Amino acid sequence: MFVVRGLCFSGIETMEILLKILCVGLAVIPVSCFVNLAQMTEYGGQASQSSTYPDQPWTADKAVDGYLQHDNNESTCSFTKDFTSPTAWWKFSWRKTANVAYLEIYFRNRSAGVHVGFSVFVFNYPGFTPTSYSPNKVFTQGSSPCPTPVLNVTVNKATTGIALFNTKKPPVVTNCKGYRYGHPYATIETCEVKIMGCPYGHFGENCSRCGLCQDRLCDVFNGSCIQGCSTHVMDPPLCIHCKNGFYGRNCRETCGKCRTRTRCDDVTGTCPAGCQDHWSGPKCDMCQDGVYGSDCTLPCGQCRHGSDCEKTTGICTEGCQGKWSGTKCDARIENCRKQN
Repeated sequence: MFVVRGLCFSGIETMEILLKILCVGLAVIPVSCFVNLAQMTEYGGQASQSSTYPDQPWTADKAVDGYLQHDNNESTCSFTKDFTSPTAWWKFSWRKTANVAYLEIYFRNRSAGVHVGFSVFVFNYPGFTPTSYSPNKVFTQGSSPCPTPVLNVTVNKATTGIALFNTKKPPVVTNCKGYRYGHPYATIETCEVKIMGCPYGHFGENCSRCGLCQDRLCDVFNGSCIQGCSTHVMDPPLCIHCKNGFYGRNCRETCGKCRTRTRCDDVTGTCPAGCQDHWSGPKCDMCQDGVYGSDCTLPCGQCRHGSDCEKTTGICTEGCQGKWSGTKCDARIENCRKQN
């Protein structure tokens, strides 16, 4: 992939374009871009259209053959018949879900205006046939401004198919060049459709992995989770960090008693700002010496030789100092004798 002043070029453009760029002295630097899913063989994409001229090369697959020339070589373009129906469609479906960012649609230059009334849909089952009332419409082309030979359409959907649809119902009064008001039939004339995006569960021009999103659905441009995080302990919208109080793989571990209004490390659980009173350890999950209990607020008894008590129960495992008894060494022996 290459970028020239912010424009991405994939391998399907000809070397002639790059040579012209180099001749005028512009800087060319490598860059990662969204991939053209229509050119990825592992997706097993198939193109089809509502009608095809017999004995002509303008078949549906020509719109995804990788040739962008839409000026002189129309044999690399896809045309539907313009005398059979008031609607026309072209669609491309693939075997597995992808995160589609946008389309680059290259119409035949001299007939871009016939696409007034043009729409774009996404779909997730191969038998889908678009109509004016189909769901999941992502774009509609009106008569102002007029269609241009190159159309960029933002999609930002996880899908297994893209459909282009054109209609003459109802006809539109427009000055767009090529649109024939009295002609009742619709057509679609595309010379290339680039379907730019990432594999499912990925986003951005480097196709980075999404966070822990519900159903792995994230915005293909910024990675934010469309349906929220897959677990309530992740921090939306990106769902790549734990909420305050949690850490570890999938944020399944609970932080210790870090200093008030500070967080533990997402990965290790350590408390970089230190612990709350009475707590110790790198994760602030142990009582300081001399206290025990679930909140580390209970003082240890008189354990032998000043040893510490057990942190959960308060038991003095090494016995008691003189004149003290009980498992926690919290009962004075003199008091016991007086009671007897």
